[in-house]
Parts: sequence; C-alpha cells; structure tokens
Amino acid sequence: ETKYISNYAFFRCNADSITIPDGVETIGDFSFGWCPNLREINIPSSVNKISDTAFIGCQKLEKINVDNENLCYSDKCGILFNKDLSTLICVPLKASFKIDELLSGVEMLGVGAFYSNKRIMGNIKFPVSIKSVGHDCFCNCDNITGVEFNSSNVDLHECCFEKCKQLRSVIIKATNISLGKSCFSKDTELEYVSISGSLNVLPESIISSTTITCFPSKESSKSFTIFTTPLDFESFP
Repeated sequence: ETKYISNYAFFRCNADSITIPDGVETIGDFSFGWCPNLREINIPSSVNKISDTAFIGCQKLEKINVDNENLCYSDKCGILFNKDLSTLICVPLKASFKIDELLSGVEMLGVGAFYSNKRIMGNIKFPVSIKSVGHDCFCNCDNITGVEFNSSNVDLHECCFEKCKQLRSVIIKATNISLGKSCFSKDTELEYVSISGSLNVLPESIISSTTITCFPSKESSKSFTIFTTPLDFESFP
C-alpha cells in the first residue's frame, strides 16, 4: 500500500483529474506541480501532510476536494484549508471566489497560497484576523494594486508580495510588525509604503518606532529608504 507520493512524482503530467488513493498519507514537494491540464484533485481521509508546493503552477486547476472525514484538511468551495479553516493553504488558479469572503476568519495564509493568481484585482483590505502571510504567498499576482493590513500582529514572510507588477501602495497598521526579506521585491510600480506600529523585524536591521514611512529609493525600485520621522517629498534621496 502506497503511503507517500514522492517529490515531483507527477510533475507536469497531462492528467485532467486525479484521485489520491485511500491510504496515502503524504503528498510531497511539487508532486503535481505545473500539470498543464489538471482541473480537479480529490484527497482522501488518510492524507495528513501536504507539501506547500504540491499543486503549484497548475494553470487550469479549479477544485481541490477533500474527504469530509479527513482530520487534518478541508476544502471550502474547492479551495484547500486546514481542518478548522484558520489556515488557507492553496487557491486553485481557476477557482472562483470573492477575496473578502475567502479571507474572513482566516489567521494564516500559507506558502504560495495565491502564487501567480491573476484573478485577484485591485486593492486588498486584509481582515483583522490575518496574522501571517507565508513565503511567496502573493508572488506574481500581477493585478493587485494595493494592500492594507489593520491588525494587532502582522508577520509578512520572505517574498510574500514579490513581483506584483501593478502593486502601487502598501499600508500596514499594527501593534507588532515583522517584514521578511524581499517581501516587496521587484514590485516595479510601487510608489508608497506606510508602516504604523512597532516594526520588530526587518532584514539586516531592527527598527522600533511609533510611525515609520518608507518609500522606494529613486536609484532602485527593488530597495527602500526608511524614514523614522515624517519628511516632505523634497527630502527624499
């Protein structure tokens, strides 16, 4: 009896529907990654570990269905969550959803959960329940134009908004804020970032201030100059 689907086992396979056999417990890294025709995946009750990258890059994927008896995972309209719906794990690239309804009550967004999703458009105002945005979560989401967080604690992991080509503004209002390396890297249209709260973690430095405003450096859209006191536009480097 097979209990483990190995890393890259069905990478780029041409199947349009896959049902994981009963008895399988683990689905490995990139095991169904970038399958060009895959539309639906069915997960049995026996699965207790799914890699963050198991279903990444499947351009036609519409639904991830989880058996109701599974103790670790569940789905909401074909979108993969942990059992109690507090962690959003994977949004199929062809799934239909309203972002505000989908995020309601969610505390954590998983690694690559929205990776390369073109269906998210405009500004996203994250609910106060969101505490953590995983590595690469919104990477390559080209149609996001603004993000806003209002919460007691916000942890933005490495590269979580990297390569969002239309992202222009970021507003973070929180008591405690952690920013991972390159979380806004390669956002070529980014014009304004406002951070209000205690900034606990920043790559290569630790800054604590009541209000911190940071703007892209004119020399490079990939880096930011951070100001701990208010400045007018003529003061920018």
